[in-house]
Amino acid sequence: MGVMAGFSCWGQNIQLYDADYLPQSLLMNPGVDVDYDKHFGIPLLSGIHAQFGSTELTVDDIFRDDPSSTINDRIEQAIFSLSRNDYFSFNEQLEILSAGWRNRKGDYLSAGWYQETDVIAYFPKDPAILVYEGNAGNLGKSFNLGDISARGEVVSVLHFGINKKVSRDLSVGGRVKLYSSMFNATSTGNEGRFSTTRTPDGNNFYRHSLRGLDASFKMSGVDDFRDLDAGDVISSSLFGGNYGLGVDVGFSYKLDRQWRLTASLIDLGFIYHRSETREISAKGSYEFEGIGFIYPTVTEANDEPPYYDQLVNDFKANVPYGNVTGGSYTTMRPTKFYSSLEYRFGEPLVCNCLNPEEDTYRFRTGVTLFAVNRPRFPQASLTGYLDARLLNFLHTKVTYTVDPYTATNIGFLVSAQIAKFNLYISADNILGYENLAKSNTMALQLGMQFIINSDN
Repeated sequence: MGVMAGFSCWGQNIQLYDADYLPQSLLMNPGVDVDYDKHFGIPLLSGIHAQFGSTELTVDDIFRDDPSSTINDRIEQAIFSLSRNDYFSFNEQLEILSAGWRNRKGDYLSAGWYQETDVIAYFPKDPAILVYEGNAGNLGKSFNLGDISARGEVVSVLHFGINKKVSRDLSVGGRVKLYSSMFNATSTGNEGRFSTTRTPDGNNFYRHSLRGLDASFKMSGVDDFRDLDAGDVISSSLFGGNYGLGVDVGFSYKLDRQWRLTASLIDLGFIYHRSETREISAKGSYEFEGIGFIYPTVTEANDEPPYYDQLVNDFKANVPYGNVTGGSYTTMRPTKFYSSLEYRFGEPLVCNCLNPEEDTYRFRTGVTLFAVNRPRFPQASLTGYLDARLLNFLHTKVTYTVDPYTATNIGFLVSAQIAKFNLYISADNILGYENLAKSNTMALQLGMQFIINSDN
């Protein structure tokens, strides 16, 4: 988002979608084809992920060494160049436990526990201009206070999934999730406008109007993570009292021997917050004329409150203000949608002579569509990729993504399996690594695990 930069994989690294040789692809599509029999993630090391992105400016745009402009000049330029739809986001995931196994019916079961942090904050365009310039030079302008929109959360997720091969061509899957929110802060859907007009015939020269204000800020869970020890982190992540349920669903369908179509919905769910909750809210309209002592002071005979106290009392009477603890509220999870169309080609590395339809092709190419539901509007990206199995133990994948951050987003994935041990690493926008301060987006994911096939 503009002045702000952030982390967001929008839930997962896009390189891992359709990478069916990695168990992490099950978290993005529980219906992906699975041809291994077991997997065990190394605790805390099987999936480590982080990504940042900026829809407009970079760190270099503000803090560059440029004698022709000051940092104040660059901040001012940033404020006026951004729109209310520019945003800051942050996302990280840590896979704590991960395992999977095939049952006697041939279905693949998987379970695990991961922690996720997700933050999005839209640039408050009108409030930023009001704070930066004041209202004296903006007479008659109506400032939209609804530009303030932000949400952040730290969630612990326990999950169990099943992957079933319905036929030779169709695989389907589902996953049930239990969410435990460690921390949540939400201020979305705000409304209200503020304006100042000149009134030379009134008691003062200016009239200030606050119309249709309806704003709230809600919080739940841990106040300060710095005060937590290891035991507190585990306790708050699993037994914090703010729980929710969600599901993932997906499928993979072979259109023919070489073409495949996949799709999935991830994190279709909610969290009910009732532990350590707080809500600050204000609702109403208020109009007053500019600073002028139109009320008597306490020194006068009638002993009425001084002007500023009367002003505050009038404001509270017209715009009720609440600061409540112990209530409850519900938040929806940022639901994600994936879909891909893939073509496989090249001479098979391994011939399955008993079932030629299951030949493993050396190359795959296709496109992946991704979208995630956000407070203001869905965010989407389109990725083209080429996946190559260079050797029996080595997979590589190169991607090109068009997204809100940049038009030159080139990424890669490398996965190596030596015996049963698997190591993978992926990165996004590798051109940005040359100068991180000038990069609009970055992503990195790596992991270590054991993947076991019945024939090895």
